[in-house]
Amino acid sequence: MSRPRPSRVSVPVSARRLRAARLQPRAPELSVSRPHWNRVSRIFSWHGWGVLGRGVATLATVATGLAAVGALYFTNQSLQSTQRQIAQNGQQIGLSEQSQYTERFGKAVEQIGSDKLDVRLGGIYALERLADDSSRDRSTIAQVISAFVRTHSTCMERPSQPPPDVAAGLGILSTLRRVVPGRTDLRKLCLSQTDLKGYKFANFDLTGADLRGCHLGSVGDAESVADTEFEDANLAGATIEGVWRNVHAVGANLQHAQLALSLHNTEFILSNLDFARVSLLKGLSPASPAEPAAVFLHASLRDARFGGYAEGIDFSEADLTRTDFSFADLSGAQFSTGAWRTTMAGTKFVHAGLRGADLEGLDLRSVDFTGTDLSGANLRGADLRGAITVGALFDGADLTGARR
Repeated sequence: MSRPRPSRVSVPVSARRLRAARLQPRAPELSVSRPHWNRVSRIFSWHGWGVLGRGVATLATVATGLAAVGALYFTNQSLQSTQRQIAQNGQQIGLSEQSQYTERFGKAVEQIGSDKLDVRLGGIYALERLADDSSRDRSTIAQVISAFVRTHSTCMERPSQPPPDVAAGLGILSTLRRVVPGRTDLRKLCLSQTDLKGYKFANFDLTGADLRGCHLGSVGDAESVADTEFEDANLAGATIEGVWRNVHAVGANLQHAQLALSLHNTEFILSNLDFARVSLLKGLSPASPAEPAAVFLHASLRDARFGGYAEGIDFSEADLTRTDFSFADLSGAQFSTGAWRTTMAGTKFVHAGLRGADLEGLDLRSVDFTGTDLSGANLRGADLRGAITVGALFDGADLTGARR
């Protein structure tokens, strides 16, 4: 027989729970004594915390400022270092460019001294390029090209064009004269019988130049020969056109020359000139009343011919022997100023305009005034005996003391 199994004793649930609770360890109890709590409370309620906080904030602000100053200082140092580096690089580049420029200049000067035309032309145009690249060297380049033109110019016996290298040099000088101060030095230039139309000689010094038979400028061109020096130049047989402003040609030889001049707003000073057989036929326009017109003081105009418009010109004490002013408009011209008297022998004013002209006290006995308009002219004390006055108009002219 099987042994009977022992029966379990039923223990109430509440008892088991009580037993388990007894077996578990109990957590230690936290207890704070009152004196300790009082000290903690006093620490947190201390009145110096506000002062201390403001001090800390101040220190933080100062620290931030110092950090910013330090950052600025180091940034400035870095920037200065960069600038010094850039300046050094720029100086090195400038030195390199100047070295290259000097080398190019020397090579160009060497080329224009060549005996080969194409090489000389290359050198001239290389100098032009250098003038474009360096404004401070333009004067030097202009002097070099001027010297080249002077030494390579050739006087021709027949009408011809200028040599190609000389023509190139003249063209470049015509451009540089606008940006280079002073006159372009072409003294003693020798280009007789050369066609120089289209070239600008304004502000050129052509003292003593041999320009016989040349053709200079163009009618109405304000830059052809303005401010040009023709002192002692040989312009015999030359044809000169353009606006003559501040032109000086003392002692120039203009025999047989043809001058087609515009005298608008000009000061045309041609003192002590030999104008024998000069032709002034066209291109003359009214002179500005605000500025002096042409001045021929002491000029010799023997056998010269004038035509067109030349109002207000001063011919005081000029030699107008056999000068032909036929059909010219010389209104207001001065032929007698104070003690100065103009010489007229065989002078022609056929159908010319002399309205308001000053002819006081002049010997006009052999002058031809056929069809001349002398309205309002000053003829006081003039000697008109033997003068040809057929068809002449004397309306309003002052003939006080005139002999007729």
